[in-house]
Amino acid sequence: MVLLLSAGSFYSCKKESGVDDPAKAIIGKWECVAIQTNRHTPGTLTQIPFQPNGYYEFRADGTAVWYDYALKKHTAVIRYWFEIVENVLRIRYSLESSSVDMHRHLDLFTGHENRCIFFSKNQMGWITPQDPGSDYITTYIYQRKK
Repeated sequence: MVLLLSAGSFYSCKKESGVDDPAKAIIGKWECVAIQTNRHTPGTLTQIPFQPNGYYEFRADGTAVWYDYALKKHTAVIRYWFEIVENVLRIRYSLESSSVDMHRHLDLFTGHENRCIFFSKNQMGWITPQDPGSDYITTYIYQRKK
């Protein structure tokens, strides 16, 4: 799943969001509700609404499951952990098991390493790594599912 962060902007965002512990804040169900990118509009970030096709349920044990709305079942399990690298919060993950091709999901975590921002306790962004030499940014905006 925003904007490139410096160390200062991450910590100010963290303080403003009310999220002190990302490992606790992420617990729950999250749907991708928008994609923010400058891919087609260089120099300008455009937010595009996204119709969720499933959700991630993050658990306290460091695993998350993907629930697919079309199939009406859990189809993948990932193991995730947080690291702070160069003063930026990153979430890393590995796919533990999957019964479907996860590449059909536009909101799939890519590259096994994503920058993570909590805008509030109920909204977070995932900044996905881009191809080397690329100057565009893609952020997936997730909303906590009620």
